[in-house]
Amino acid sequence: MEERDAARITAMQCAIDGFEDVTRSLGDDEWHQPTGCPGWSVKDNVSHVVGLESVLLGDDEPDIDLAGDLPHVRGQMGRYLETHVEARRDSLVADLVDELDEVFSRRRAMLAAQDDIDVEVAAPMGGSWRLKSFLAIRTFDIWAHQQDIRRAVGRPGRLDDAAAEVAMTRMLRGLAHYLPDRLGKPQATLSLEVTGPRMGVLYLDLNSGEQLRDHPADPTVSLVMDFADLVPLACGRDDAADPAEVAKVDGDAGLAARLLTELTVTP
Repeated sequence: MEERDAARITAMQCAIDGFEDVTRSLGDDEWHQPTGCPGWSVKDNVSHVVGLESVLLGDDEPDIDLAGDLPHVRGQMGRYLETHVEARRDSLVADLVDELDEVFSRRRAMLAAQDDIDVEVAAPMGGSWRLKSFLAIRTFDIWAHQQDIRRAVGRPGRLDDAAAEVAMTRMLRGLAHYLPDRLGKPQATLSLEVTGPRMGVLYLDLNSGEQLRDHPADPTVSLVMDFADLVPLACGRDDAADPAEVAKVDGDAGLAARLLTELTVTP
């Protein structure tokens, strides 16, 4: 296996380790804390990860009929993911932890035995992904929900590991993909510098959507933001800080103000 492919598997394992670490640290009352993930408690975040991993490993989908309109649920995918949470609504925490351990044990075994990441694997709602794509998507999702829990219980961590690096890459790629259209493809350039334990940069032509190799000579908008502040913003979380208060902004004030409202990359 190529070194880059092995690193993808390592990052997924890292996301799993971090999720288990924070879950094992939770006190009884902390399981019911609300999180920034809309509508979900700490327990609901764990139920989501357990439920989705379970069906991706080949288990049956839950036979659940959701109530009508749920304010925090958006679209068909949102309703699908909510069934995994609802199926575990009345589960005891101890039983949910046992299920998490069992599901992650199977996932680790699959990853350890994997020697080809170009194979097709199951995706949600009956689809399929190449394992290479699956690893990045699941690493980001598991790591992001780990961070939801950490922020909710005041236990920050794992912002500089291999899974965080995958999350950074996906967030910056998502911004490069979405921002030009959301902003109307202005004749403008963006310099985004992410600071903190995990650093990154995005230099973007907002008209063409082209990612620039080098820092623009005179960017229309420059943003500097800490990684810990970018994560809940990019994930569309309710506990995200006001970007105008946590981002250092230079350049076109009007464009910057619009841009700061368009930093979400998750569905």
